[in-house]
Amino acid sequence: TSLIKNEAVVTRAQWLEEAEKAELAGSPLTSAAIVKHTIGTDVEEQDQFRTWTEDAKGCLVRGSVATARAILSHALEVFPNKR
Repeated sequence: TSLIKNEAVVTRAQWLEEAEKAELAGSPLTSAAIVKHTIGTDVEEQDQFRTWTEDAKGCLVRGSVATARAILSHALEVFPNKR
């Protein structure tokens, strides 16, 4: 992407923050798109489910229900046998 080409480093946490901002601005689909394309950044495969469920819990605490839902939806796509 152009961010990578220009060596602009946006962390996973920053992307999740942007997703929550999008939701709070009334754009839950934008939030979900951000989550879908960035949630796996810098997360080891063996840590994905735990990390993603923790991310979702944090979103819920902050009132970002749609962002949490997008994270959990992605987690269940990757790990369909986990609940």
